[in-house]
Amino acid sequence: MAKCPACSAEITHVDAEMIELNPTEEVSESTEGEPSRAIATVCPECEAIIGI
Repeated sequence: MAKCPACSAEITHVDAEMIELNPTEEVSESTEGEPSRAIATVCPECEAIIGI
């Protein structure tokens, strides 16, 4: 079984959350100021981000 790298809990499922990213000024200019978001895979026990 997989374990969370942050809390070592056994992972039977994960939660997915939309998170806001803080882009650099250069990236922000190239996206014309639109918000930067990503979907993060989160440990359901400790809410550590496991993957983006």
